[in-house]
Amino acid sequence: MVSMRQLARLAGVSPGLVSRVLNHDPTLAVTPATRQRIQALAAQYHYVPGKRGPGKKWINSLCVITAVAEKDEVYDDYFKVIMTGITAAARENGLNVKTIYRLPEGPAMPDIEKYAGIVMIGSITPKAVASIAARNAHVVLIDNQVVTSGYPVVGVDLAAMARDALMVFTTRNVAPIGFIGNTVRGMTLTGKLDAEVAGGRLAEYRRFCRQTHQPDYSVLGAWDPAFGYRATRQLLTAHPEIQALLIASDPLALGALRAVADLNLQIPAELEVLSFDDLDYAQYLIPRLSTAKLPTQELGRRAVQLLYQQLTTAQVTPEQITLRGELRMRETTKKA
Repeated sequence: MVSMRQLARLAGVSPGLVSRVLNHDPTLAVTPATRQRIQALAAQYHYVPGKRGPGKKWINSLCVITAVAEKDEVYDDYFKVIMTGITAAARENGLNVKTIYRLPEGPAMPDIEKYAGIVMIGSITPKAVASIAARNAHVVLIDNQVVTSGYPVVGVDLAAMARDALMVFTTRNVAPIGFIGNTVRGMTLTGKLDAEVAGGRLAEYRRFCRQTHQPDYSVLGAWDPAFGYRATRQLLTAHPEIQALLIASDPLALGALRAVADLNLQIPAELEVLSFDDLDYAQYLIPRLSTAKLPTQELGRRAVQLLYQQLTTAQVTPEQITLRGELRMRETTKKA
């Protein structure tokens, strides 16, 4: 007797396609030859569908698992905008988002097997991803910086964007440059933080410091405006020679701008600031925030498109999609 995954490998198709053929899904578009091959192999190896939980499988429903607590979205719209992309693309492809599980809440998630597919948002540990994938073959990851292969992943090339941002300063010989941000830690299914990596922005800043022989003026800790305020005061008080700040997110920059004002420094005359995200409020701050716009909504859309491809074709190779954003130069940086 073989498992569905083994049967899929024998047939050269995805486990989802095997499931939909053997369950006689009326919405599936597949060639007669592929259908016959799967059915013949299932008969040859005496495949018996396993139990996948009580009740009928929700063939048009998606489940979203996110590493972000709802309270953290109050000051940071990044993940909320990703969700708008997921919802829109699901609707366009005849799917719907039935459930959102937030890992910081430690959800039980008893029904993972019943969904057509799973979208996992944020940095979630390899063990946690593998656990979900063992229960549902159709998993796509979004913006996971601790799992970058082995599954379909849609992400942003943050290192390349950090290089672009640093060049804004280096082409004008603005130095030294400080950095405010945090490392990236993977979250377990019980909401605990585990695996830690530098993340693309911090890793690129440290590479830049080594390459240019500049001291590493980084302060790491959290992602909220309060930390941005404290870190900026700490960094500029200890190193008043800093001419520019590269800040890992707009919420951090929000606190940083307040700290710079309290230190009576003029932006951009005495200090330049460049951030990441381009959240809605960035263009309305005083001064207007220069920031790297991330393709947040597109992340959600592309993830659902990958999932839909899994569900409706014989796609078996995990696809990695890396998107790039663009710099939005406003009033916190000097004109070139």
